[in-house]
Amino acid sequence: MSYKYFLLFISLFLGSTIFQGVSAQPRVKLVKVIVSPNHADWTYDKGESAEFRITVLKNEVPINGINVEYKIMPEKMDPIKSGVETIKKESVTVKTGKIKTAGFI
Repeated sequence: MSYKYFLLFISLFLGSTIFQGVSAQPRVKLVKVIVSPNHADWTYDKGESAEFRITVLKNEVPINGINVEYKIMPEKMDPIKSGVETIKKESVTVKTGKIKTAGFI
C-alpha cells in the first residue's frame, strides 16, 4: 500500500514541476543597452576607423539625456578609447579614430 502512495506522490511531484516550467513566463529586462558596430563581425584592419552606435532602451523606448560610460578595446587588451557621452537623440555614436593593430574589438 505504501509503495502505491510513493508512486502517486512521485508522479504528482514530477507532473507539477513539468507544468510549472511550461507555464512560466520568461524574465523581461526593463533596460537594454545595445551596441552596434559599423562592421557586422566586429573585426577591423590596421589603420581603419571603428564606429559604434550606443542605444539605451527602457521598456523598449529609447532614453534621452543619460550619460553612457564606454571603453573601446581589442579583446583582453588596454582601451583604445574611453569616455562618457550623453545620449541626446535616441543614440550616440562613438568613433575610435585609426586603429593601430588589426583584430577583433
